[in-house]
Amino acid sequence: MKAPRIYVNGTSFDVLSSVTSIILVDLYPHFTDSILMNVQHKKVDHRGKFYLEDQGEEVAKMTYVFAGDTKFIIDHTEVEEARKGEGLGAKLVEAAVKYARENNFKILPLCPYAKSVFDKRPELGDVLS
Repeated sequence: MKAPRIYVNGTSFDVLSSVTSIILVDLYPHFTDSILMNVQHKKVDHRGKFYLEDQGEEVAKMTYVFAGDTKFIIDHTEVEEARKGEGLGAKLVEAAVKYARENNFKILPLCPYAKSVFDKRPELGDVLS
């Protein structure tokens, strides 16, 4: 059996159930895209970024630079003005935390936004440098 699909701005997405699609589309239409977007990661040498794209356009990014072999510094987070308030920045921080945990890295959040996420979410603190 194929997973149900929803359509948002002409793009179709698999969802867990038709009930989920009704909730997402009817109750939270402006959040649907951000809920279903997957964070992407690009690393080149000692620099990298986590980012989100919507229909091929980057709508949010968080950049970092390594400081040694086991620590990276989050230096900037940016979300497209029209997409602010959708939780995209927090989603990027969560992806960085997951990456750090999987690779035994520590994070130093110099970006004010990233630092505020860590301050509000103590469960992410195990990766802090």
